[in-house]
Amino acid sequence: MKNILLVAHGSKVEETKQIVFKYFEDIKRKYPNTKLGFMEFNTPSIDDALKEFLNENVTKIYVLPLFLYEGNHIKKDIPEIISKYKINATILPPLLYDKRISEILFERIENL
Repeated sequence: MKNILLVAHGSKVEETKQIVFKYFEDIKRKYPNTKLGFMEFNTPSIDDALKEFLNENVTKIYVLPLFLYEGNHIKKDIPEIISKYKINATILPPLLYDKRISEILFERIENL
């Protein structure tokens, strides 16, 4: 079983939070032991999610950042938060460049 921690930045805008929850629900359907953690503004926090994994005796997780590119949160902040816990975490790459995302952008432009 894959233990996935979906990490999002968080936002004060409610609609943004709801978009993240839609991605979370999609991933959780395929990978049932998926937790969600926000960097800031929203709950659950990354700490909350990590504590939940530890309460379930999970020792290995994959961190899936819902970020477009690799910045300080992925390089520095997320690893610092995880380091406070006795859990083996592999941080997966952010979305980065993906031709499939370009196709979505093309579709939006073509629908103008």
